[in-house]
Amino acid sequence: MKQLFTAALDVYNEFESGNFVIKSTKTHSNQTTEDQALELVNKKGKTSGGLIGISRIELTYNLRSKLAEDKRRMLGLADLEDFDEQPHIEIGTQRIDRDEHDVIALKEQFEFGDVFSDTSHLLNISTKEVASEDIQNDLLTAFERGKFATEAFIDERMQPDSNVTIFNTIPRHNSKTFKSLG
Repeated sequence: MKQLFTAALDVYNEFESGNFVIKSTKTHSNQTTEDQALELVNKKGKTSGGLIGISRIELTYNLRSKLAEDKRRMLGLADLEDFDEQPHIEIGTQRIDRDEHDVIALKEQFEFGDVFSDTSHLLNISTKEVASEDIQNDLLTAFERGKFATEAFIDERMQPDSNVTIFNTIPRHNSKTFKSLG
């Protein structure tokens, strides 16, 4: 808006004349104030197909960066040289020192608990409890048993001539875990 006088003189003059409504047709019934129209645009941008979810996709990082840069330029907030004066908080010396301190504290805790020592038994890292043979066997074979259960599910339920539907209850395997020690 600060650049409106130089960027769009006609629009600036209309605003100065009091023409603050936005119309999509020539009738009087659809006049909307500019902030309500802006809210409508914002709503359209935040619904399905708009900008919702854009932050979850890594492929949009460069797009979001470009949008932020364009917005700052459009509003006249900063030139590219100004970005050097505003470093990101994650690369500041205080944050780096804090992260280094946190890493050292974690390393000391792991060494104190001796959680990464070689042993023939499985240990619970937080309680240092040793797993029984049954628990160790169930934990170490969980992936293979899950793969077998998936294949059985497909064979039993996904075949056209199967008498078991896909919605039938899946049997529990009741694998033993460290919780079983309690």
